[in-house]
Amino acid sequence: MDAILFSVVKTFTLHSNLPMIESISIKYTSKEMIWFFLVISLSLSTARPKSPHLVFIVADDLGWNDLGYHNPDIISPNIDSLAGGGITLNQSYVQPLCSP
Repeated sequence: MDAILFSVVKTFTLHSNLPMIESISIKYTSKEMIWFFLVISLSLSTARPKSPHLVFIVADDLGWNDLGYHNPDIISPNIDSLAGGGITLNQSYVQPLCSP
């Protein structure tokens, strides 16, 4: 098996009592290197954060008080739980345009 030679050179400051340059040699076989990179790549692929779930609701002729989270007289538990656990965009405007 092929062996890969790594040489690490450590340098220390002049104020240290340790020698200026120290060389360390470590041999790894190619099979060990493949396992190392495989484990690192798998751990990085599982460390990604999950993307958020988006629900975009479009309704025609829906007023401000037509849902339960703005009007307590209306019962809409599913939409109320979505609005309570997420973000609502309350300042959206459209132009009054009517076409045949």
